[in-house]
Amino acid sequence: MPIDRDAVLWESEPKRTGAPAEFKQVYGPAAERVSKALGVPANVILGQWGLETGWGKSVIPGTNNLGNIKDFAGGGVAATDNMTGSRDKYRSYATPEAFADDYVSLVQRKFPGAVGAKNASAFASALKDGGYAEDPGYVTKVAQASSMMDRQPGPVMARLGKMVEGVIPSAQAAPTGPQIDARQVQWEDIPAAAPKQATIDPRSVLWESGTEGGGAAFGVYPNSRRQPGNNTPNASDAIVMGLARGVKDPIDTGAQLLATGYDKLTGGGPSVSGLVTGQQGEGARVRAMNEQGKADFKDQYGDSGLASAGRVVGNVAATLPVGPALGTAAKGLGLSRFGTALASGGGTTGAVVAPGLLSAAGNMGIRMAGGAATGAATAGLIDPSATSLGAGIGAFLPPATRLVGAGSNSLGSLFRPFTASGQERIVGNALREFSTNPTAARNALANATEVVPGSAPIAATAAGDDGIAALSRTMQNTSPTYAANLSARQVAQNQARTAALEDVAGNTGKLRIAEDARDALTAPMRERALQAAGNVPTAGIIGSLDELIANPNNAGNLAQQALRQFKKQIEGLTSDGAINARALYEVRKDIGQLMQGKLQGEAGNLRYAKGQLNAVQEIIDEAIDNAARRGAAPVASTSRELAVPGSQMALQGGRSAASQTAEAGAPNWRGYLQSYSQESIPIKQMETLEEIMKALQTGTVDSQGAMILSAPKLNGILKNQGSDLVRELSPKQMSVLRGIQADLNAAQIANNTGRAVGSNTVQNLGQGQLLESILGRRLGGSTGATATLGRLLQVPYGTANKQIQERLGAALLDPKEAARLMTEPQGNSLLRAFQNSSLPYRAVPAISAR
Repeated sequence: MPIDRDAVLWESEPKRTGAPAEFKQVYGPAAERVSKALGVPANVILGQWGLETGWGKSVIPGTNNLGNIKDFAGGGVAATDNMTGSRDKYRSYATPEAFADDYVSLVQRKFPGAVGAKNASAFASALKDGGYAEDPGYVTKVAQASSMMDRQPGPVMARLGKMVEGVIPSAQAAPTGPQIDARQVQWEDIPAAAPKQATIDPRSVLWESGTEGGGAAFGVYPNSRRQPGNNTPNASDAIVMGLARGVKDPIDTGAQLLATGYDKLTGGGPSVSGLVTGQQGEGARVRAMNEQGKADFKDQYGDSGLASAGRVVGNVAATLPVGPALGTAAKGLGLSRFGTALASGGGTTGAVVAPGLLSAAGNMGIRMAGGAATGAATAGLIDPSATSLGAGIGAFLPPATRLVGAGSNSLGSLFRPFTASGQERIVGNALREFSTNPTAARNALANATEVVPGSAPIAATAAGDDGIAALSRTMQNTSPTYAANLSARQVAQNQARTAALEDVAGNTGKLRIAEDARDALTAPMRERALQAAGNVPTAGIIGSLDELIANPNNAGNLAQQALRQFKKQIEGLTSDGAINARALYEVRKDIGQLMQGKLQGEAGNLRYAKGQLNAVQEIIDEAIDNAARRGAAPVASTSRELAVPGSQMALQGGRSAASQTAEAGAPNWRGYLQSYSQESIPIKQMETLEEIMKALQTGTVDSQGAMILSAPKLNGILKNQGSDLVRELSPKQMSVLRGIQADLNAAQIANNTGRAVGSNTVQNLGQGQLLESILGRRLGGSTGATATLGRLLQVPYGTANKQIQERLGAALLDPKEAARLMTEPQGNSLLRAFQNSSLPYRAVPAISAR
């Protein structure tokens, strides 16, 4: 019997779309009401309600029951729990606010642990522990739903959310009663003024989900995809549904294969009896369902290019794991190279190909086999009838991309020598080809700096690469221009090293100035102390020397000789038991010259008794100091020495600490010695560095007349005297020495390491790269090819070869330029994507199947 649409008394409850944003707008005030009462964030409350009701779509009509709270008293509205299938009564509320108040009361009474929860996980855990929900994933689901309240989805994601709701409904309960499909109701067209004859309560109706067209492909296609009166699908809906259909294509095929396999195992497949009974097995049922879904999609979106494009993208995305899965299985069987070929869709075997045609052919064969297997599986999952096509395309791609790449490179090699960019690429290829480790060399070149200021490094020294060093030497022997430029660079480097050493070492003039300044500062102090000391008693001095002579530790011949010699000298200068302080000072000076190695012959050998000589000096210093203190009058000195620029005295504000002490009281010998020692430090440093500079000279000069320094000699000095030099020289001076050492060693290595390349190679780079691109590196660089074809190409490439050689020479003199040129050329982006990534190899069979 037809039902009059106007005769139905509908309740004023709006139809919900299931969008979180709309749900928040409608029920946000009620959630805020609960939030204030429970101390729980409103978004957490909305998330829990949204999960329970499918964002409002599954609220039992007329109940406003957003939490699916059951009525165990027996009243309320009957509904079926979609999760458990149980039939229960659910509470009904006049308004969402009334539900909110009851919800607060329920939580406070039954779930006190949820009160005051600060996040969704804590709130949902308290509800679940109290028995609110039976779903083991309830806590995670509430947390995810609550997080959706913090962001507003775009239109595409909103529609995708509706689509997923159609596939996997989130409602926990649905009303019971007779199932009435609104699409099957035959409505009479009665005038609006007709009396209303019946009232239908929507709470007694179990409404269907509003699908159309079967929905086998994905469960539901949104009714809102087309605007009223317009047969063109909404663009975002078309893309989203195309993607969904594309993802489901291989899923459907896989399900069909599993179902067919199940039929074969259980004997439930197509049979004669099945034709009579209509039971054709799971395989046939799944196949029919899949075909219906695809037909529905075609019927609704077949005229949409966006939907078709989305379907292709979905196909590709869903089948990308096929290759890696096959590859993992093959590697598990020990087929490593074939497994890599499967995983990359034929893009690579992951192995370094040995030189030779057979090795290259074998590697390509494995790639083609892997591409065929992955292509067949990929295309077959999308459309079983496209399996052969996928295999053919998968096998064809590896050699095709190789041939296209070789042809493109050969064509470019023909004209490359005649353009500036092409010449730079040839130079970069040469640098990469001849370098022992291209990556390490390029990084070192890019980070090159001057170790010694003014000594600009060349590529060979900066890279530290034997191959580039050999290439530089070949260029030096082949190119007069490069040889001249390199010689000029080497002269500049030698001058920079010499200047750096002279800067810290000084020269004869600087030494004389420093010595004069020291003497001007300390001589008055020395004279006052010696004058005050007068005649120094020698009894104590001789007694101390006798003790040293008798000490068993000084029994050596040199020690005895040194001690007895200076005892005899002091005794010879003694008169009436005393020696003049100035004479004693002269003896001390003789000891100092001896220890400094300024005496030659047999007497000079006594310097090796250094410990004993130091002891004699200490005895003399003690005697003079005691005598000066006894003979000095306790009167403060009024003399003021001149602070010589650069002296220790000048650095300490006009007077050294020792001189200030001497001036403040009686003249003393110790104060003089301390001041003299301090002022002598820079002088000794300059003397040491001057000696090192003389020792480093090779005896030859550069084109500018500067002495050339020797790396081996400096290495020997720093090795044998390094510990003494560290104590004597300043950190800056040692840093300069080590910098010069590093710079000299780098130059020496560049001049001696690596095997030089043939001169013809650097003279004919233009035709050389062409021959190698056509014939391969091994055959194109062979003597036969270069002697025959190479000579024929000298005429058209003669001028270009000279320009290329000049660019190579400039790069070898400029590390930064060499690093720039060594960067791999980008080439064609599409071809590079095929050659360097497995994605295209795995995607093309999927695209072809579509």
